[in-house]
Amino acid sequence: MKEIYLMRHAETEENEKEIYIGQQDGNLSKSGLKQAQSKKLPDYDVIICSDLKRAKQTAEIINKNNKPVIFTSLLRERSIGDWEGIKKQEFKEKWKSKNEKDCEFKPGNGESYIDVLERFKKTVSLAEKTEHNRIFMITHGRLIKIALNHSEKKPICLDREIKNCEIRRFK
Repeated sequence: MKEIYLMRHAETEENEKEIYIGQQDGNLSKSGLKQAQSKKLPDYDVIICSDLKRAKQTAEIINKNNKPVIFTSLLRERSIGDWEGIKKQEFKEKWKSKNEKDCEFKPGNGESYIDVLERFKKTVSLAEKTEHNRIFMITHGRLIKIALNHSEKKPICLDREIKNCEIRRFK
């Protein structure tokens, strides 16, 4: 059986400014660089990583053993479409007018929770077909929340906190 670990990318400048960037590229902040440099990882054979810049930068820093890295768009953050680039407070105001528990809602013509879950399932399927047994995925907060909720048989739109550089085992 494969061991799969999920890690959220290190803190970005946009995280510091409370800007939701979705699938836009962001840069790691000074704090984020330090987070990634000091992170202790479980043993792994391969990294499968989101192709967004903030995840790639995190992977480059933490991959001290020079293990293979596979970049994929399947591990990208949830697209929030036209809402990308707005401040957290504005996002909350827009979101309030919608049903927060609607897993099919597509903010700003972006992706629903269900869309993100389907992308993640494809990634897990690909990971299971590799020869690697210990897989370390570097991805984004919303995708991790959705994946963990699904694996724990909870509503996928249930909110939970995933900190930058936090590692969770996926079962």
